Amino acid sequence: MANSPQQLSKEEQIIAENSLIWQIPEYQQHNRSTRWYIIFFSIVGTLIIYSIFVAQNFLFALILIMSTSVTIIQDRDKPRKVNVVIGENGIMLGNRFYDYGEFDSFSVVYKPNQDIKKLYLSFQDSLRPYLIIPLEDQDPLMIREVLSVYVAEDQERSDELLSESVSKILKI
Repeated sequence: MANSPQQLSKEEQIIAENSLIWQIPEYQQHNRSTRWYIIFFSIVGTLIIYSIFVAQNFLFALILIMSTSVTIIQDRDKPRKVNVVIGENGIMLGNRFYDYGEFDSFSVVYKPNQDIKKLYLSFQDSLRPYLIIPLEDQDPLMIREVLSVYVAEDQERSDELLSESVSKILKI
């Protein structure tokens, strides 16, 4: 069941035995066209002008400028690879360990014709968002089999989240 570990930390090596291990990008990087940037900066510029001159909300303008800067900086860098380890004690995502007790349920959404292959983990704390892990080249049935021992499966989820679909369309 163990995959070959690649540059694992000590914590990851502890749970790496009898574990599923793979790497994923730290975040999804979108291929954005020049047209996307023109529309994006037009909308942001309009919102900044509106917030300063009409609403006189300087904090909103500052937030827009900061989020635009983060988007530009993030777009220039390639995402780092982080290790995913699903073991007997829990899930290690990068440097963060999640005990199985933190999760309410999981679901595996696999639609190869739509290029969707993701693991969704729902936290027991309803205020926390889903933990979404791309499965990359992993076998979804194997992931499902391993996790079903530790966490209840949400068999009703068959599609990705609406917020993910919207962000994929808008490339944000």
